[in-house]
Amino acid sequence: RESKKQIYRIFDQLRQTFYCGCKYQQRSIIEAECSFNTDKHSARAVRTEIEHVVPAAAFGRTRPAWRHGHAECVDKSGRPYKGRRCAALVDPLFRRMHADLHNLRPVVGALNAIRGHAEMGHVPGERRRFGPCDVEINARRFEPPPNVRGDIARIYFYMDAAYPHQAILTPKERTRFRNWHARDPVSEVELKLATEIRR
Repeated sequence: RESKKQIYRIFDQLRQTFYCGCKYQQRSIIEAECSFNTDKHSARAVRTEIEHVVPAAAFGRTRPAWRHGHAECVDKSGRPYKGRRCAALVDPLFRRMHADLHNLRPVVGALNAIRGHAEMGHVPGERRRFGPCDVEINARRFEPPPNVRGDIARIYFYMDAAYPHQAILTPKERTRFRNWHARDPVSEVELKLATEIRR
């Protein structure tokens, strides 16, 4: 929760969602200035949410509590559980990765819901489902707009370097993100955000 508050504070000057560039105020999308539209998750389409660019599953799936559970991960009726909820309860490294500001961005809430933990990549067909917002999603992949692909690549590289041995990047992703990084160089906005996050 504290990380989400901090990332909103850091984005306070920009107030623009990461993928679609929708302007927002007090975490609500300014609909007159945003062209995002969807039939699903309509309540979440008018608000922002903080998304993990590298999904929690990508860095959590290697953690023991995520995979197997833990003695402390028992619900009120005595049933054991595992996964994200368990890792967040008992695993300090997972909590640190989960709260890392470098990996958090404000997005249209509906897009966060629809993406889930789909991996970044190319979606054939250029089927636009969200109006002019240049994203495509299918069951397995999420294709972001070209103007943020370099940012995404660098976020993945950061997470992979900051948290080694977590199997965050596959060799195929590493190649894809090198290309994205080369085609979409670091911008002034990205530099300012990184500086603010480091403070």
